[in-house]
Amino acid sequence: MAFYLDTYIAHRGLHDDKKPENTMAAFKAAIKHNYAIELDVHLSSDGHVVVFHDETLERLTGSNGK
Repeated sequence: MAFYLDTYIAHRGLHDDKKPENTMAAFKAAIKHNYAIELDVHLSSDGHVVVFHDETLERLTGSNGK
């Protein structure tokens, strides 16, 4: 339990306006600061593993669809 109290956790990486959430840039920034990383893993309809939070693409990509 001490880990959770003593460690910063970067939710979807350490993201900002230049490093989108759940990207390698956001994950590398979290690692640079020695933060743990929480991320979302899903299986796409074509069987690929993807790191993406939302149920749809709209908010982050501007595209419609799941």
